[in-house]
Amino acid sequence: MLDEKKYVYQFTNNPNEIRNGGIGDYYFVNKDVIIIKAYLKDEASYDHAWLIALHEMIEQHLTNMRGIKEEDIDAFDRKVQEVGGKADDAGNEPDCIYRREHRFAEKYRKAIML
Repeated sequence: MLDEKKYVYQFTNNPNEIRNGGIGDYYFVNKDVIIIKAYLKDEASYDHAWLIALHEMIEQHLTNMRGIKEEDIDAFDRKVQEVGGKADDAGNEPDCIYRREHRFAEKYRKAIML
C-alpha cells in the first residue's frame, strides 16, 4: 500500500516563523500531513522561496526513506543553534545526522536555479 503524505506549502515573510534560524523548514502536523515552510523576503524572491521549499521536500523524503526521525533532526538542529557550528547551516555540519540528504537536496536545488 502506498504511504500517502499531504504536503502543505507555506511561504512567510516573517523569518521568525522558520525554526532554528533557517530559511526553510518542514515538520509534521500528524503522521500524514507535512508542513513545508520557506522564507519569502518579498515578491521578487518567490522563485528562491519555491526552490527552498523544494529542497525541504526532497530532504524530508530522503530522511524518511533512511529512517531518520524528525525529532532527532530537530534535536540536532537545536544543538547546533545553541552551541554554534562550523558550517553555514546545520545540515552541512560534519557530524550532521542528515548531512547526505541535506547536501543532495542542496545540489538538486542549485542545479535547477533560474
